[in-house]
Amino acid sequence: MPTEELHPHSDRPPLHSDAKSFPTHHNCCNRTDSLSGLLDGLPPKETCDILYQNFLRCIHPLIILLHIPTFDSQYIRFWDWRGSWDREQIPDGILAEIPSFLPLLFAVLFAGYFGAHDASQDLDLAVNVTVLYSAHSHALSLVSFPQSPTIYSLIAFLIVQNLLVREEEALSACSFIGIALRAAQAMGLHRDGAHFQLDPVQAEIRRRVWWHIIHTDVMTCISSGLPPVMVVDNLYDTKMISEVKDEHLNDAEEFVDQFRDFENRHQFEPILGNASDTQIVDIHHVVAIGRYKITTLMRQILRRQFDVEPMGTKDITALKKAVDQQSSDTTSRIHRIANMHLPTTVHLPRGSESSRSTNTDYDIVFQNWSQILLRLMNHKAYCMFYQPLLRGKYGSVSSRARKEYVKISISHPLITNK
Repeated sequence: MPTEELHPHSDRPPLHSDAKSFPTHHNCCNRTDSLSGLLDGLPPKETCDILYQNFLRCIHPLIILLHIPTFDSQYIRFWDWRGSWDREQIPDGILAEIPSFLPLLFAVLFAGYFGAHDASQDLDLAVNVTVLYSAHSHALSLVSFPQSPTIYSLIAFLIVQNLLVREEEALSACSFIGIALRAAQAMGLHRDGAHFQLDPVQAEIRRRVWWHIIHTDVMTCISSGLPPVMVVDNLYDTKMISEVKDEHLNDAEEFVDQFRDFENRHQFEPILGNASDTQIVDIHHVVAIGRYKITTLMRQILRRQFDVEPMGTKDITALKKAVDQQSSDTTSRIHRIANMHLPTTVHLPRGSESSRSTNTDYDIVFQNWSQILLRLMNHKAYCMFYQPLLRGKYGSVSSRARKEYVKISISHPLITNK
């Protein structure tokens, strides 16, 4: 993706240009000194490659924000530039074009440390995770986040903050959502990229960021017991993320839109021909969409339960119908995930030992774990709906609700034998 696609255009939403982040006159020396200090804190490239691989394997499947082919090419450009940069000169290359790549790089490396899977990596000996976190925060301030947010600086902020969330510290954990949501709105992410004639990749990144924020808002709301920050749905029209693999996003946009939602798949099944589902569709995206759809329902439930007016019979009936419909959709999605044929290779950064690696147990574990996760979230939606009805103040509704909930709990086990 060309770098200028991350900058604003007259006919595009206010994405806030990165170009002003590294000035070229009176304060450039201070900024350059700061940049030198940050880059000195980077681990060796071989260690960074390991951290990046850990991120791709363990973090990105859960926090889908980046378009990996784009970031991968920028990662390689950064190291090419890093090896030849004269620290006495004003930065050029990738950091001149996209200054917010730097905080994103530190965020990816920081996340990769927590995604370490092999004790033999000895990352504790090669990586000072405190330095990575401090460098991430310093780099964000250098690019003026959150005062002048960009897609990359917002993603960097979200990646790190999601790793720092602690459910037992509910109030402090949910505070970053307000910043992220306001930054996203200031950048126009609440409006779909189709309004601004954005290319498929840039539009998809915007959708991923927006829906991740909406999803996290609901999850932190549940742990804190507070209403969602985004209360109503008619304040945004951002489309759901696509199921299509990153490498296919630059195909015809009509083709991408056809895969945006599996529920409509029967309308375009002939288009697939003999192609395997997993040749085009990413299982991680399928799971993410399932999570986002359930949290959309949860926000609907929370919105009504936090209302000062008590629920009436119409409200209860409408919510019950919505919960049942989402349960049916989730069950179909789980069945689809269970039957997906996993790819034989996984993406690794170019320039490492191999840009493609034989598939390990990661995808198998993810496939099994994601089914349990969606079942748990499905149960949580039922719990959120039925819990107020079990208090007894709804008369006969409470008695009926108890029986229905017990029946649902028995008929929807969390773990099933294949």
